[in-house]
Amino acid sequence: MKIAFLVTDFPKLTETFTLREAEELGKQGAEVRIFHLTKFRENEVVHEFSKPLVQSSLGRPYILGQGVFMGLLKFAAMNPVRFVRILTGLVSSYWRKPKLLAKSLIILPKCLRFSEDIRDWGATHVHATFAGHPGTAAWIIHRAGGPDYSLTCHAHDIFRTQLMLSTKFEEAKFVRTISDYNARFLRERVGEEACSNLQVIHCGLPAAEKQIKEPRDTPFTILFVGSLQLRKGAQCLLLALAKIAHQPDWTCNIAGDGPMADELKALAEKLCLLDRVQFLGPLDAKDVGKQYEMADVLVVPSIDGPNGRKEGIPTVIMEGFSASLPVIASRQTGIPELVKDGETGWLIEPGNIGQLSDSLLEVMNNPELSKQRAENGRNLVRRDFNLATNVKRLYSLIQELSVNNDGTHQT
Repeated sequence: MKIAFLVTDFPKLTETFTLREAEELGKQGAEVRIFHLTKFRENEVVHEFSKPLVQSSLGRPYILGQGVFMGLLKFAAMNPVRFVRILTGLVSSYWRKPKLLAKSLIILPKCLRFSEDIRDWGATHVHATFAGHPGTAAWIIHRAGGPDYSLTCHAHDIFRTQLMLSTKFEEAKFVRTISDYNARFLRERVGEEACSNLQVIHCGLPAAEKQIKEPRDTPFTILFVGSLQLRKGAQCLLLALAKIAHQPDWTCNIAGDGPMADELKALAEKLCLLDRVQFLGPLDAKDVGKQYEMADVLVVPSIDGPNGRKEGIPTVIMEGFSASLPVIASRQTGIPELVKDGETGWLIEPGNIGQLSDSLLEVMNNPELSKQRAENGRNLVRRDFNLATNVKRLYSLIQELSVNNDGTHQT
């Protein structure tokens, strides 16, 4: 079975969950090809496991070149009613958000070309990896005569705005979201009827052997992994570290890059932390794994970002637990479904610097307690966040709800 995966930016270092799911679908018998809405990111760090997906991916110009503009004119001429209905659907949904409307209209010609590409390739299902622009693209492609589609809801794609979600949901074969929190949010904001085909399927990680952390004659190592932007909360971690600066023998590694990189380095300098905090820059999955091996605690201090941007369930938490690390994280959206305070880890209120510094001290001073909670977290990930198991559920839904022209189900 051929499945077209729709993404916005590609390749994108921080969206390993999408790439892992595409790879796992391939292992389970599907043929997956990624169609990206923005220009290919030439300078992005690419995970080794995702290189085959990168090689087979397809992007198109927005309007000029590769037959996109002519395809737009041809489709409008041959299918005027369908074309007007697509335009009407976009305008009626997004007129209150001119920026979103403009972006949706900009990707329209490309999506019409993708509809041809996907049919020519022989795909029988389209999966939008986010409910935002990929979801809009899947809807356009379907309305233009492309295959049935499904979509996944993560975080900012549903929290920032709910415009057009009901339309996308009602026409999708099914809607998948990654947490119970998201499911409750969507039923409340979008409505029970539109969410009648909503399924909760967690993201996941490949099963990994238990890592035995050998005693090391090194300072206690605090790890942050993530994009350096406001909602990830690295600035909160630095402020908390300043409160425990009097504690000896600790160091902190910050892995990632982003728009706040220079600002965070300046803050670390201002707080006199540069001798204990190291900024590692962007790392691929293999190098991040090495950081987990060397760390003693993972901190995920997420806060609400601008324009409603929030976390879903960060993959780094699953990775930390899989590496037998204790985790301190914010009590935000679906995070408590994985980090259960007092059981699998430590939860703090978003932006509460005092709680974060106190939790760090508790982890430092209670190694046996930390080890037990990390083990509990690892067991939870193995049970509920297993990549193969959860992708099998996703693939089964796609197969069950996708039919051939003769009415038989896809295999």
